[in-house]
Amino acid sequence: DRNGNVWWHYGNWRWSDTPDAPIIHGVNSPEEIGQAIMLDSDQLLAPGWMWGKPAIYRGSLAEEVKIDRIESGWNLMRGLSGAALVRGGGKPYLLCIDAAGKGSAINISGDGRFLSDAGAFTLKTQAPVREWTSLATRNGVLLGAGDGAIFELVQDGSDWKESRRWSNWGEGADQKFGGRVFISADEDKLWVSDTQRQRVLVFDAANKLLASFGTLDKPGDDLRSLNQPQMVRPRGDR
Repeated sequence: DRNGNVWWHYGNWRWSDTPDAPIIHGVNSPEEIGQAIMLDSDQLLAPGWMWGKPAIYRGSLAEEVKIDRIESGWNLMRGLSGAALVRGGGKPYLLCIDAAGKGSAINISGDGRFLSDAGAFTLKTQAPVREWTSLATRNGVLLGAGDGAIFELVQDGSDWKESRRWSNWGEGADQKFGGRVFISADEDKLWVSDTQRQRVLVFDAANKLLASFGTLDKPGDDLRSLNQPQMVRPRGDR
């Protein structure tokens, strides 16, 4: 604007749109937003902060996303990082973490509405993790990404603790992650953005490599290259 402020506007585009197409279904930009997930109903869900209150962004990707500002009852931390949907007793609840692995859990409805605070938790590992970047749930197993590794996590009271970690899937130099990765999952596939090695990798349920996008260790702006990839949000084969 005339005062030099930059205003961000969030929304979406149609699959057939070209880069110069105007954005549609825009919403007010959040102060802060965490990792987006997809519900079984194909609804997007993301925790965030809006006008000084915790908020949930939710809705279809084909229409305007709803913003639920939570006036009270949710002790959400600042500095949001990862988020994942898990089920306890058949009911869904959302886990949100910051980069230090401190978390907040909430009970949600099937369409992503806030129901109640489910308490604080911590991600506990055998060795300290400097930065957690993301969470994912694959085939009912909670996964976390931090410091270039992927962690499998099991519930330990109100917390989650490491049961296994991996940072490579073979002996070759090209089969090792760089120092920063982001994860997302859908169905039985795990997508890993290997930020420092300039690629996005797709693994099956047995952690066998299915696909790789980008040119290893070479950033670029052509269609075969990526440049510091971070969060992706897959849905099926999309």
